[in-house]
Amino acid sequence: MKKWRIIKLITYILSAIAIFAMRETLVENLKYLIGTLMIVYGLEQVLVHLFTKKRFDEHNTFFWGAVEVILGFIVLLLVHDYATICVLWAVWSILREAHEIEEYAHKLMHGVPRLFGFLESIIVIVFSITLILEPGEHHAGIHVILLCFELLTTVTFPILEELYIEKKGKKAMH
Repeated sequence: MKKWRIIKLITYILSAIAIFAMRETLVENLKYLIGTLMIVYGLEQVLVHLFTKKRFDEHNTFFWGAVEVILGFIVLLLVHDYATICVLWAVWSILREAHEIEEYAHKLMHGVPRLFGFLESIIVIVFSITLILEPGEHHAGIHVILLCFELLTTVTFPILEELYIEKKGKKAMH
């Protein structure tokens, strides 16, 4: 799993840079960005489940990932209306962030502060609501920039969390 985390770190950072550099083109061709993103996120969930958990009778992300893959293909192949793509992206983002907030609350109960992650989730939800209310290129452009930030925080926040836990653990030993 450690190799996967390194690959994910490099991939997400390079993806954030590439998306930011090509953001105007990607906003114009939003269905390809969002469809591909849904498929990649979904495949990650499915593969991580398959490689780390052998059982389906416990909490897992396999089925959530499978649905994300299906939605990604629907966006790529069947959805042509720009506003519909924006709304699907926004709803998908809100659902993902709700899961993240649940995870942050669970970690907070175990003494791991996740204030920055929590705030990032709230910001994504607020911008997603604006994307639902006004699904167009302007808000999609803002959401693409937010996506770059989200890709970076997705891989850096867990590293910072581990450093915090490690430091906290060393203090508890003294």
